[in-house]
Amino acid sequence: MNETIVVAERRQNTNLRRIFDEARQLIAPFLDPTKAWGGAPMERLAYNMLRDRYPDLSPEEVRILVIASARGSSKPRTEPANRLPQMAKSNIGAGFRAKVA
Repeated sequence: MNETIVVAERRQNTNLRRIFDEARQLIAPFLDPTKAWGGAPMERLAYNMLRDRYPDLSPEEVRILVIASARGSSKPRTEPANRLPQMAKSNIGAGFRAKVA
């Protein structure tokens, strides 16, 4: 019994998906938090660069690309999503509980 599993594409805008890697590389220097121009972040230049490079994109699509690029790292993810880092146990409030008890 071989069963075929069909997975539906969850992303709706395939055009953005197609250009995302190129766009991310194009605007990466403008999203570097260690760089600034006159003390101001250079995020605005990322928007301008994408509008110049992809004039057919709507302002909302340009914004989606900039935000997604800023959230992502400079390297593509290589490990599976189920291997997320574990959070360390926090000692916040331990001193308060000790004083109350």
